[in-house]
Amino acid sequence: MSWYESRLYRGSPRSIRSLIASGRSLARRSVYAWGGMAQILADMEVMDGWTRRHMEEYQGERLRDLVLWAAQKAPYYRETFRRVGIRPDDIRGIQDLPRLPTLDKNVVRGDPRRFLAERRWPALLIRGHTSGSTGVPLVVYGDITSACWEEALLTRWRRRAGVQPRHRRVWVRGDQIVPPGQTARKP
Repeated sequence: MSWYESRLYRGSPRSIRSLIASGRSLARRSVYAWGGMAQILADMEVMDGWTRRHMEEYQGERLRDLVLWAAQKAPYYRETFRRVGIRPDDIRGIQDLPRLPTLDKNVVRGDPRRFLAERRWPALLIRGHTSGSTGVPLVVYGDITSACWEEALLTRWRRRAGVQPRHRRVWVRGDQIVPPGQTARKP
């Protein structure tokens, strides 16, 4: 259940809903600060100056780490790698990406929690979903680190487009504004 579908939010008057949304925004900014978003953004800016070879080496290292982590922590990947005969140390770099099995949305839809790391604190997960524009929405989970990486990427893109923090803007993306079952009213 998303935040805006919660009983607290749905049962509150409009003025309280506005306060809840503002509080959630403040909490999100605090998470970015605590989760190291500024350092991730600084690292990304350093990467902008890397050569193609340096970037490919970095991507290979990250891929190896990710495959090893997934094989050790996520039930779906551990079982899938075992079934198709992939050992994490078989993946040496980005040239090995074609060896990895592709993932079908229906598999994720069937049991999204099988993709989560074991022994994770569920309360620290951020539940989201796709819009469902190609069919049925897909439930996805993130954590503080993934939220910080996403915000760092978005901040980087805004900077490249010349958008400064002081600029007024509308963000048409992300959280649901009108809860299910409630029709939007014209102002």
